[in-house]
Amino acid sequence: MIGRKIKRLRLQKGITQQALIEGLFDRTYLSQIERGLKVPPRETLAILASRLGVSVKLLTEYQEIVERVAHMLEEVRRTNDLDAARDAWELALSVQAIEQMVECAVEWARVASVKDAVAIEVLEALNHTIMLMTSTKEHFDAALDLFMARANTYFYLGMFDQAVWAYRDLEQRHPPNEMLGRVKVSLGSTLMRSMNFQKAADHFSQALAVPDITPLTKARAHQGVGACYRHLNRWSEAVMHLETAGELFATLEQRYRYMQTRHALGVLWLDKLNFEKAETFFNEVHDYYRQHDMRFNEAQLYEELARIAFYKRDYETCNALCSHGLDQLNGHTAPAAGRFFIWKSWCFTATHQSDRANDAWQAAKSLIGPQFKRTLETIDPNMTEGIRRSIKGDGLLGR
Repeated sequence: MIGRKIKRLRLQKGITQQALIEGLFDRTYLSQIERGLKVPPRETLAILASRLGVSVKLLTEYQEIVERVAHMLEEVRRTNDLDAARDAWELALSVQAIEQMVECAVEWARVASVKDAVAIEVLEALNHTIMLMTSTKEHFDAALDLFMARANTYFYLGMFDQAVWAYRDLEQRHPPNEMLGRVKVSLGSTLMRSMNFQKAADHFSQALAVPDITPLTKARAHQGVGACYRHLNRWSEAVMHLETAGELFATLEQRYRYMQTRHALGVLWLDKLNFEKAETFFNEVHDYYRQHDMRFNEAQLYEELARIAFYKRDYETCNALCSHGLDQLNGHTAPAAGRFFIWKSWCFTATHQSDRANDAWQAAKSLIGPQFKRTLETIDPNMTEGIRRSIKGDGLLGR
């Protein structure tokens, strides 16, 4: 640990190994120190610090802090304490212990995602660590994990263009197959969020073709292909992939992901206007979401139930279900809220409430932003011209 710091300082100052140890000891000893094979005593550190033009405190403190950071990281892995992860990274930063900064940044990003508390400061820490790491031109064992953490953090922050760039950058770094499969699945998920379903499906399919991927990655890839094929008018294949994903998730005892596939299968049956079969799936997942207080997932389910009510021309129920969904979102996830306002607008249009319809429409446009037009194109495969014409005030539907 201290050896890499000495080597880094030596290279930064343009000093050769021979010049640094001239008249002190054999160059082999310094080489062993720099490779981590020997730990120099304090007296040797004092001499090396003098020749490197730094304080001996810098080197002795470095060694002590690295040991403290190691203990803090053990605690973070045991407790998932977000503040402790931040403190460990900042302590490593104080002496620019880059190896430890890499480990800490990866753990901080992991804990933040587990606790649904990803913030811009995590991204800043990741980028700063990457800048320092790449400036050394050294090999770091956890470098690929660091790049993956950055890409995932962009995704969690909703910065999808940056996430796509970061995942593609990681692809070019030739990660091992196990990680490559995860990268392709994550890239597919990001492209799905941008509603680029064909490219997303391509990346999920590429993940399935990568040798040695884990069963979980394989299941996620099937899940992604199925979700994309729904929007690409490949219904039967979508069902097949989602059923395969569900079987794999069940085998892996991934109950939450299994329920996601059940939800998606219900949506596919609703696309076919098979209300009975769709509601069977929806009832199953609704109980699970409620038991586990999964409000965002429950909100997504309310949108599908609102869609059923809309098809049945029960606009009052549709509107009420949209309100329930918005309550579950509780101000989070603006695009999801915007979708509810689209349905509300259509309900108000159908019941001749043009002012309220327009207000809901404008709210939807504001919440969804640049993806509004694409959202309209993909929100419901059954929103055909025939259905549009059956609703009074077709003008809003066509906007």
